[in-house]
Amino acid sequence: MGSKQFKLSLAIVSGLLLGFSFPPVPIGVFALFAFVPFFILFESIESHKEAFRYSYLTFFVFNIVTLYWTGGFVHGKDVYMMIAGASLLLVHPFFFYVPIAGWMFFRRQLGFKPSIFIFPFLWVGFEYLHSLSEIGFPWLTIGNTQTYDLAIIQFTTFTGVYGLSFWILSFNIAVFILYSKLALRE
Repeated sequence: MGSKQFKLSLAIVSGLLLGFSFPPVPIGVFALFAFVPFFILFESIESHKEAFRYSYLTFFVFNIVTLYWTGGFVHGKDVYMMIAGASLLLVHPFFFYVPIAGWMFFRRQLGFKPSIFIFPFLWVGFEYLHSLSEIGFPWLTIGNTQTYDLAIIQFTTFTGVYGLSFWILSFNIAVFILYSKLALRE
């Protein structure tokens, strides 16, 4: 599939869509499509090395958009805070490879199409476990993207934010499958 530039652009677009779907930007609807370019990209990725490279880029862009404020780059100008913020922006994307590595394992066993249905379970499990640790980021849970759509997210009374994350990822998979079916017709 495509050139290296196309793969890079898919990773960047996915990271931007995901990043701009989080508050304070009121366009959480981006989260419903943010993983579609990621899935398109990963259709052609077979090796863990390449999977790591593109997932790091995707989640690096995502972290820059959502966590730029932690380093005080805009307002604080404190050198130590900027070093800590830069370290966070560089290191935190590594954590997001954990569910991707699990997905790659299942993908090798089952193939791409069947393994995509395992992705929401792996991702939401990762979000939950990641929020329990000392270095947890519960505000980067995918379900938090829908903060401004209160009428839509009323079911979280029963499922919590992780149920909403699962729903958003499942919606992404449905959109990806629709895209795949339409792309095969052309």
